[in-house]
Parts: sequence; C-alpha cells; structure tokens
Amino acid sequence: MTVYYPLANHTAQWFGGGSKIVPDKIVFHCTEGIGWPGYNGGGYAPHLTVGSDGEHLIWRQHIDLEKNARALRNEPGGVQTNLDGCIQVEVVGTCDRKSSVRGHELDMWNLPEYAIKGLADFVMWCHEKYDIPLVIPKQWPKYPSSPELDKAARMSYAEWKKFSGICGHLHVPENTHLDPGDFQIHEILEECSMPLTKEDKEWILDNVPKATWKWDGITAPNSETDPKNTTWQPQSYLRVTLNELQATRAEALAGIDRALAEVDALKNVISASDIRDAFHSGLCSLTGQLSKIKIRLEQ
Repeated sequence: MTVYYPLANHTAQWFGGGSKIVPDKIVFHCTEGIGWPGYNGGGYAPHLTVGSDGEHLIWRQHIDLEKNARALRNEPGGVQTNLDGCIQVEVVGTCDRKSSVRGHELDMWNLPEYAIKGLADFVMWCHEKYDIPLVIPKQWPKYPSSPELDKAARMSYAEWKKFSGICGHLHVPENTHLDPGDFQIHEILEECSMPLTKEDKEWILDNVPKATWKWDGITAPNSETDPKNTTWQPQSYLRVTLNELQATRAEALAGIDRALAEVDALKNVISASDIRDAFHSGLCSLTGQLSKIKIRLEQ
C-alpha cells in the first residue's frame, strides 16, 4: 500500500517508482530556487517538496515514503545513499544569505513560525510512524562554512549506515552540496520536544468533546465515526484549543478597548445618567467577552 504524508498533495507531481526501503532517517535539502522544481521528470526527485504561500506550508509528495527517493548522489561501489532508509524533503528556498531568491520562498536561517511548526509536525509524524529518533548529527555548520567544518560534518560510510535521526544534505557521504546550511533544526526540534505520552493521548481521547476538530488539514478522530484515523496527532487538539483561546482573548481585549473608547468619546458631551448607561453597556460587553474565555478554559 502506498504511504502518503497526510498533508501532501500527491497528484500534482507524482513520479512514483523506487525500491522498498525501511525509513529510519530524514534528510532535508533546500532547492536554491523559486517555485516547484521539475526534478528532470522525477529523475532526481525527493519524496516531498514543501513550499510556502507566505502564510502556510504547501506540501507535494512525489514518491511513496516506503520507496527510495532519488535526490542524493550515489557513487557506484560505495555506500548506499538513496536506498538507505532516508525520507528526503526539499524545502523551497535558500540557505545562501547572498542569494537573490526571496518572496514566498523560505530562508533556512530565518523560517517563519508557521514553517517551524509545520516542519516539526512532519518530523513528529515520521517519529510516530517510523520511530525515527529526534536526534541530529553533532556538526551542523552554517552556509557557507569553512572547508574544515564542512568536511567534518560529512558522515563517513560507517557513520551514515549507523545513523538514525534527522540530518541535512550536507551530512550525506558521496555528496558535495552543503544545503540546507544553517537550517533552524534546533527550533524545529524544540517544537517537537514534548511529544505526548500514551497516558496523555488517552486523557485527551477521554476528555475532549467527540465533535470532529479540523486543524491544518488533519481531521481528528470522531469516536463514533472514525476511531482509528491514523492521520490524527493528539497534539492537534492542544494546538487548536490554544489557538482558539488566543483568538478569544484577542477578541475580548478588542471589546474592552471599544467599551473604553465609547465612554471616553462621550464623557464631555452627555449627562451623568447617559455616562452610566454607556458604562453599563460597555461593562456588559466586557462581561460577555470574559465569559467566553472562562468557557474555553473550562472546556
């Protein structure tokens, strides 16, 4: 059965093919270009490409996650690269601070918050599905770096075969590219740093309302209609709740500002009784907004 990343479009640029692999590592690349690469008709395609519309990540999948991708150099007679259990992801953007690539493309050293969260979600999905460790190589140099640091970061054949975790193109033996450079991998891992335990997941299932929630394209399981939805991640519930609480808080603060503005605008032109009425109206608005926060916290 073909394995897809749930958030990816797998029809726009599907290349398919490949030999069976057992994923145990993730390799991040960056495209150093604008828009969706053609990958020579799939001849050197990764499993996934992820771009940005300026507000959200957009994923395209090209190859079954349990078949080998083709974005790594693989010399004859050496160690296997593409075939050695690595899920390969190209990020549309640049790791070169002098590059003219800008716009919606992503700068590896200055990823927006939504990109860090989205990449962390992907890493966590791979971690939960394939038990890929949340570890990285000791050396992850910036781009451009010194030849000595770049050479030290490149894994030996033995290190590559032994490695399980998350790395960059710059770490892969037989390869010469240095992308994704000073990729914000530490911030991505920090976002992943508190995966939920089995007990946490069970608590959420027991306590979160049964209504189906949606978040970033993932539908959480409804216990009556879809109890075994494998695309669901429990932390989605927590993020949705947090986002809605923050939105409600912002709405409440805006309501307070409007109420105070109404009173301030009228204080010099109306009678004391009119001021009391306006204040009462503003207070009722404030009470309503605060009750929404209380309801959200109780839920």
